[in-house]
Amino acid sequence: MGTFDFPRGLYLYAGSAWGGGGLAARVGRHLRGDGRPRWHVDHLRRVALPAFVVLYPQRREECALAQQAMALPGAQIVAPRFGASDCRCAAHLVHLGAAPWREVLEALSGA
Repeated sequence: MGTFDFPRGLYLYAGSAWGGGGLAARVGRHLRGDGRPRWHVDHLRRVALPAFVVLYPQRREECALAQQAMALPGAQIVAPRFGASDCRCAAHLVHLGAAPWREVLEALSGA
């Protein structure tokens, strides 16, 4: 993917967990930050800490969620195609700057 400078602030990463092990295994891996980097978010996880996780266990919503996040004030893509190698989205990682995470959750609650 290349090298990118990630400014400080809140990021939203929209991913899926439909592979082996399911939701618990994938989310657990990302929260622990262990293992060999396999997905885009694994590389980011080496230097960033998760603030919260929102799960949609019955639906495939990662593309819609990323698009909703891009519509929020101040949203920007820092690393084009990050997390979006298997779809046509611009990225699944959205930088939201200093946006309060509670306001982001409220804005995305309809996802």
